[in-house]
Amino acid sequence: MAAKRKGSSSEGVVIKPIGIFGGIDNIHIALGILVVILVMILLALSYSKPQVLVTNFTNQSSLHNASEAIRAASQFLASYAYVNTSISLVPYFTMANNATASYIPTQKEWLVTMQSQNPITKAIFNITLLVSDYNLSSITPFFQTLGVSKILNDYVASKGVIKLAGKVACGNSYPLQVAWFIDPYEPGSIETLSNFTALQSKYANRLNASIDVLMGSYSENIANKDGVYNATLLGRYLVCGAAQANFSLFITNLRTLFSYNFMNDSMLSTLANRAHLNISSLNSCIANSTQRLNAQALLAKYYNITGSAQVITNCEYKSLPQTTNYAICYANSTICNGK
Repeated sequence: MAAKRKGSSSEGVVIKPIGIFGGIDNIHIALGILVVILVMILLALSYSKPQVLVTNFTNQSSLHNASEAIRAASQFLASYAYVNTSISLVPYFTMANNATASYIPTQKEWLVTMQSQNPITKAIFNITLLVSDYNLSSITPFFQTLGVSKILNDYVASKGVIKLAGKVACGNSYPLQVAWFIDPYEPGSIETLSNFTALQSKYANRLNASIDVLMGSYSENIANKDGVYNATLLGRYLVCGAAQANFSLFITNLRTLFSYNFMNDSMLSTLANRAHLNISSLNSCIANSTQRLNAQALLAKYYNITGSAQVITNCEYKSLPQTTNYAICYANSTICNGK
């Protein structure tokens, strides 16, 4: 039996201007400040710790080669994506595919250098790590005194893209599958849907893009006050509306109204009507969406996604909403040709 839709009544919806800063802008600002700190640390270390580097191995012996050292450093860097601090954003703006490695014979270590980019200023800076030649899992980063608790087998594949260990490409590479995981009530999440609709518009039928809803801590707070079904109602509108042509207009209107407080059925229905969504199809999808949301929860667990917003492309690449275009082009470069 389909779940019954319920919610408090609403006299109408007032559309108000979008503020100058959304939640995602705050993330960018935090990252910009973080990058300045990192650059200062890197400069200090570069002057205080001169090294003798060797790139010609004719008379030098090492247990590993440069490619192995770079892969180890890329895995270490990708593991920061699971650290609950702002440093977790750094792997997504690092270009590990252009990394270099130099051997330090006196220390039996590899000096691995990767370029990273400040997403706000676009300035390029270097991230440097020391990798032990004896044990490739023994790594000292110059940008963070606190190491990761566990180095995963995921690795930074390219700028904005983390390759997930043990995950393989989807059965069909065209259209390319893109799963956009969000807790709709988590600050910054709704703002990322502008990226979602922009990619839908850019690539059209070359993408099979879906919104996958997380029942995170913010939605759970709504559930505690207004009930579990009501807490998922916004997610149901997003999941079902994403397949319709006017979804971008729905998101535009939603962003002007949304304040991360509970939105009832009357409010959401008004927005759907204003966006000229097919209400009959929308209501049918919403009424039968419980099984789909349950499947999405299992998928989020499979990909170890606990926070919002994160994107999985082609079933094997993780990105931020801001770097998903890089993941799309990395997964299938032919999709991006001429775009």
